Amino acid sequence: MELTFRHDRADLLGPTARGVVPHLRAPIIQGTTATFEGVVARVHRIGDPLVYDGGKRLEYRDADGLRELARQLVGMSVVVKHPTKGTGRLREDKGKLVVGTVTSVRLDGDYAIAEIKIMHHDGIAAIRAGMDQLSAGYASGTDDAGFQRIFDADHMALVAAARCGPTCSLRVDMHDACQCGCAMQDSNRNPATTPKVTQMDPTQAEALRSLEAQRAEFETRANAAETSVSNEKLRADTAEGKIAVLEQEISDLKVKIAAGATAVETEAITREKIRADAAEAKVIAFDKTYETRLRQRAALERKASVVLGDDFRMDSLDDREIMATVVKKLDAGADVGSGVPDGVIVGRFLASTERHAASSRALARVAEISAPTQRADKAEEKKTQRAQSWRQPLPNAAKTK
Repeated sequence: MELTFRHDRADLLGPTARGVVPHLRAPIIQGTTATFEGVVARVHRIGDPLVYDGGKRLEYRDADGLRELARQLVGMSVVVKHPTKGTGRLREDKGKLVVGTVTSVRLDGDYAIAEIKIMHHDGIAAIRAGMDQLSAGYASGTDDAGFQRIFDADHMALVAAARCGPTCSLRVDMHDACQCGCAMQDSNRNPATTPKVTQMDPTQAEALRSLEAQRAEFETRANAAETSVSNEKLRADTAEGKIAVLEQEISDLKVKIAAGATAVETEAITREKIRADAAEAKVIAFDKTYETRLRQRAALERKASVVLGDDFRMDSLDDREIMATVVKKLDAGADVGSGVPDGVIVGRFLASTERHAASSRALARVAEISAPTQRADKAEEKKTQRAQSWRQPLPNAAKTK
């Protein structure tokens, strides 16, 4: 199922009726941080679709889809308006200012209600200017009926008009907040109507941006990670070093367990035994994996030596380089450059070595069939030589000038 990235902003929709929505908590101010509650997503049934591409594509969201989207939105960064770089993902726009975060999301009937913490004065200013509606940035795939099934949440944006209408918005009024004049009333001030909000400490803002940058970098590295044979060899060597440490640890643990075997085992000794068992299991699992890899390497080198010869050194070559050398030896015109996928190199190697082996077997068969004839010819030649031997001069015959 292909994922399509979208912003749930109202590019093509006018305002819709708010309808009946669950109760939302009034805003809370705590120092330089403002906490809001708002509807971030809702169910879209037949007749109430999400409209994309000027009405050409209609999508729906049932309770299962709402639950999965709500789960992924927890911890998402909050920005003012959606990112515009690349495909609109925040992870591709590292310069975009993050003004807050989605701290939690709960389901209430057909609605997903989030607690959103705004930690930057630009976010408060945007809300005060009327950008209090919520638009999720996420990738999604749909089933045959148009219902969203697979989600990849990226961020939450403060916008002037959300795709699902005013329903998806923050609560900014204080109608049912504490009105008694106590300290709680001061902590529940409405940031949308408060004249001035203290700016976040620059150190905290820089720390937040650093964490966001680290998160984005980690996701990029994780998505771009590739496994190769050379990396596997390095990991195997590294694992061997770890195994040596684990084996020493196992030995020490066994000595400790043996020393206390005659006494009642305490809780500490039991834990040490569990650690030793787990370490032994890791060693066994690695031995099996490493042995399999060694067998595969040995089989590859045997096949290659048939073509390249026993004197050809393969110690410094990885599997792909060996296979590429064999393919080039058997077919000088073959393309084995770095741009050719590993799978193509493997296929050409197997095909060329099979053809080479078949040719070798055929030549051996021809030699085997022709051998009796050759032996008969040689026997006849020797017989003729013996018959004509009387014509040859004697060894002690005088030489004539």
